[in-house]
Amino acid sequence: MDTFDVDALQKATQRETSVKKEQWGRKLEYVLSVLGYLVGFMNIWRFPYVCMRNGGGAFLIPYIVILLLMGIPLYFLEASLGQFTGKSFKEVWSYCPIIQGMAACYQVLLIPSTCFYAMLMTWTLYYFYQSFHYPLPWSTCGNEWNTPYCFSGGNNEMPGHLMANSSSLYNMTSFMNTSIMSSSNASQGQSAEEEYWNYNVLDISSGLVDIGSLKGNTVLCLSLSWLFIYLCVIKGIRTSGKVVYVTATLPYLLLTILLVHNLTLPGSLDGIVFFIKPNFKSLMNIQVWLEAAIQVFYSLGIGWGGILITLSSYNKFNNNCLRDSFLLAIAGESTSVFGGFVIFSALGFMAHKANVPVAEVVKSGPGLGFVAYPMAVSQMPLPNLWAVLFFFAMITLGLDSLFTLVEVTYAYLEGCFPFLGKRQIISRACLSCLGMLFGLPFCTQGGIYLYQLMDWYCAALAPIFFTVVECISISWLYA
Repeated sequence: MDTFDVDALQKATQRETSVKKEQWGRKLEYVLSVLGYLVGFMNIWRFPYVCMRNGGGAFLIPYIVILLLMGIPLYFLEASLGQFTGKSFKEVWSYCPIIQGMAACYQVLLIPSTCFYAMLMTWTLYYFYQSFHYPLPWSTCGNEWNTPYCFSGGNNEMPGHLMANSSSLYNMTSFMNTSIMSSSNASQGQSAEEEYWNYNVLDISSGLVDIGSLKGNTVLCLSLSWLFIYLCVIKGIRTSGKVVYVTATLPYLLLTILLVHNLTLPGSLDGIVFFIKPNFKSLMNIQVWLEAAIQVFYSLGIGWGGILITLSSYNKFNNNCLRDSFLLAIAGESTSVFGGFVIFSALGFMAHKANVPVAEVVKSGPGLGFVAYPMAVSQMPLPNLWAVLFFFAMITLGLDSLFTLVEVTYAYLEGCFPFLGKRQIISRACLSCLGMLFGLPFCTQGGIYLYQLMDWYCAALAPIFFTVVECISISWLYA
């Protein structure tokens, strides 16, 4: 009885201390904010290339298994923790004093991860600007960045000299890092979209040791990205809660239109079959299961700096977070699969034009989305119009996730240094400028190699470690 009274008093005290905390104006704002955070570049861009790297349909089986057994329960753990305490992730660890340093550890992960995530937004802005040029610059060969071995999806045949000169193409591209670009496709050449990404957007160097110079247009787009992020979080959830009404819904409409059109292109069904047909031998490979787990943590945002904890802390105490957790997690991961259909239907068409297997048509790693999606819109009637609409939708998609990441970081810093909260407009402007400066190394010619290292090592394994600490502390130390 005494224990019950103490627990009840603790609960009452926790809620009293959080009465003055901001809350979502409407339940829909919370739902759209979380959905916007869950449905981001990790679903639309990262999931397809990880799926392709791990055998297509074979990847979906461990992905779904891990989602149901690990993803949703851990999502509910973080959401309920934030809602129950009503505290941000800086203060929520007070339930177990021995792990109060978790907030600082999370920031060590979150700050650099936000900077490298902002690069996806930067490249999307660049494609959005180029969408106003006619014809679309990535849809044609013969530009200054193209090689003689370029082929366009709009052409009916490959260049006639391509097969005869395949060895010279190999010599020309052999200096490239094969984890970023493909020289194994020498006999088929490279599509106009892939050459545009590699040679124009990235202007890629020979390797990490050759960092190269800053690209002015990329730096400009990075600056605009952080400007947009700042405008979204300038006044906390009072502004970001309203922005999501548009940013969380528009991408679905454009992706649906792209998928319907892609299915009318020759070879698109081959890509769909590659995506959904499993190779059961791949299931014996532990790497497939590991990458499936990493992707679930990526796309659900589990262990990513307590973001789910912070968003849920703005909820009312009696909100049904169990129902929200299940439905939002399913909605977010369904979007990953839906985006996979869009990507692989486009890859099927590209493979048909290049007369190669789907698994070999593009090997641009994290740039897969910047090859397949531009190709898809370039095949539509009025391609410039659809390109503008699509990349605008992708900008809103990136803003959803980015202003959530940034809001959590700013809230943490304002909690550590109260004077920042008193001058929120100025302090957040300064912090946004710092974020832009930290992102400059990714704007160099060798920046894509830095990006790949961050993707593989820093931002992939750390969330799993932090989540293990969460589970141990709640299950064994607190309970």
